[in-house]
Amino acid sequence: MKINLTIKLVSVFVCALAYCGKSEYGKTSNGDEESEIRESIARAPEMMLSQNANVGAYIDGTCKAIAKIPDAATRYSYYRAFMDKACATRLENIDGTAPLRKTELESAVYSYNRQYEIECRQERSLDRLAKVAEDIWQYLFFVEATPAPGEELFYPWFKLIEKLKAEEKRRGLKPMSLCKHTINLMERHFLFTYLPYGRGATDTQNRAMVEARFKHVVGRPIRSAEQYEADARRRVEENIKERQKQQEANRKALEFQKSQDKDTNIP
Repeated sequence: MKINLTIKLVSVFVCALAYCGKSEYGKTSNGDEESEIRESIARAPEMMLSQNANVGAYIDGTCKAIAKIPDAATRYSYYRAFMDKACATRLENIDGTAPLRKTELESAVYSYNRQYEIECRQERSLDRLAKVAEDIWQYLFFVEATPAPGEELFYPWFKLIEKLKAEEKRRGLKPMSLCKHTINLMERHFLFTYLPYGRGATDTQNRAMVEARFKHVVGRPIRSAEQYEADARRRVEENIKERQKQQEANRKALEFQKSQDKDTNIP
């Protein structure tokens, strides 16, 4: 598996996103539009915890509205504010909103587990935070006429990693249990951004700033393309071995069951 082949696979959605976004750049924004953007951003904590709203449409709509702002510095400022506000979500509030019991759903085959409900809501909120980071990155990289500077591109990812690390600490979880996947994804985006066939070279200083902040936030240097490929191959091999191990265990269990059935049917 070659990382350069993997990274080149840009989805049709992203291409359409870029086309639609660029078509808006000739327009000028007004005070009402920016007021609506600020109001939308202010709702982020509420939306990250919502049980009923179409949160995906809210995130997409907020990013699309920001993309229509003609001034690049203002767009960057709003994207940052959106990620900041989303990461200000108090996930501990979920504990107080999950009902103590749901007697109307109790049955012979179902018993309400409040802790499980809390964990499901927490994971859903974290998935929404990840979508905010991913959507902002896509707009900054694909929709902008030229990719945004590195510190803007990766600002949402650093905020998300910091939020996940704080959540690990709050819940007493093992370090990296929540943020490992996000760190891996950010490194993949980093390589996509700075490899030679990218949309355009982002200056060396920006790259150095991103690498320095990564080391500060994550605690280790960002991996090179070769290191990333090696780790990806290792993970694939481990997954294959684990799957083979499970298949073998299933085969032995089936053979044992067949032998038990055969013994039971002996006259």
